Amino acid sequence: MKYREIADGIFVDRPNRFIAHVEVNGAVETVHVKNTGRCKELLLPGTAVRPNVSTQPEFGTALAEAKAAGVQVLFLLCHVGRDSLEIVEQREG
Repeated sequence: MKYREIADGIFVDRPNRFIAHVEVNGAVETVHVKNTGRCKELLLPGTAVRPNVSTQPEFGTALAEAKAAGVQVLFLLCHVGRDSLEIVEQREG
């Protein structure tokens, strides 16, 4: 599998099997975890990780189709902390 845009990050925690909190450029971001297995031996707090920061083409296609069907699509830029969520910017797609 090829990834287009990779960032350097530090694993913070994994609230559930689908998402993780990763520090990227000083901000904690919520990321999707593709491997929904345990990974407890690999994903330890402070471990260096390399999240993919680009959108998959299929996701972009699905958004375009939803918008064409009249669905209002919003994009939220958020900063996620351990106990907080701050919406920094909202855009309509």
